[in-house]
Amino acid sequence: MNILVTGSNGFIGQHLVKEIKNRYKLYQLINGNKYNLHNNKITANLLNINHIKFLLKEELKIDVVIHLAAKMCTTNNNKDFSLLNENIKIYENLVLIINKIRPKKVINFSSTAVYPNIDGEYLESSEIRPSINNDCLYGLAKFCGENILDSLCEGIDIAHLRVSQVAENNRSDRVFEVMKKELFENNKITVYGNGNRISGFIGINTLIKKINFFLENDIKGIYNTSEYNLSYKDLASNLISEYGDQKSSISYIDSGVSSKVIINSEKLKKTEQQHGL
Repeated sequence: MNILVTGSNGFIGQHLVKEIKNRYKLYQLINGNKYNLHNNKITANLLNINHIKFLLKEELKIDVVIHLAAKMCTTNNNKDFSLLNENIKIYENLVLIINKIRPKKVINFSSTAVYPNIDGEYLESSEIRPSINNDCLYGLAKFCGENILDSLCEGIDIAHLRVSQVAENNRSDRVFEVMKKELFENNKITVYGNGNRISGFIGINTLIKKINFFLENDIKGIYNTSEYNLSYKDLASNLISEYGDQKSSISYIDSGVSSKVIINSEKLKKTEQQHGL
């Protein structure tokens, strides 16, 4: 099976490539300023239409596209319309690539950011309302991306994985890294919303197993892809147990987000059971 992975040089992409490179013929699409194809590594900017034109001229035989590439949401760009526009542009150019190479399936990385950050349990059929979230533009872009692929890539099986926050993500602005940094520097962790906030998380090893599951089975549709729901109080306690000592402490602050967002991943669990997992 021939697989094209966009965003293969990102955190998830690197782990995925390491896991599957010996089992499949892998084409890695890596972001770069100059287009190049060498040893199945494609250097291209998915926002650059000239790069896309070069890529469309290649005679690639691809069975599966795993789409990881995205402009990520940060505290510095979460209100910037370029976050929405550039992610939509990536999907626009991805449609050109998919319709040229006509893979059998596409595994598209979406996000649980499509759901509102308010108390509730969220299934795939739940309300889509990222407008009240700090990462509204990113969540909106991901929801638009789902619909763009479904509408414009007819005849191709598409699985949309609405992925929770990756626990071990090495981005410095993610909650795990923020808490760990404060713990290492001050031997304490500050938790806002009195630690009541709950979010969905998934470990990188579990996420790679989920991707493998979609690779090995003919499955399409939308799937919440989460491993567990955890309060930020428990998250801080777990980090202290792993990295702290007897003098480590947690400081609770009343202000800040305290919403309990429960990501329901029963649909995926039942699908896995139906396929013998």
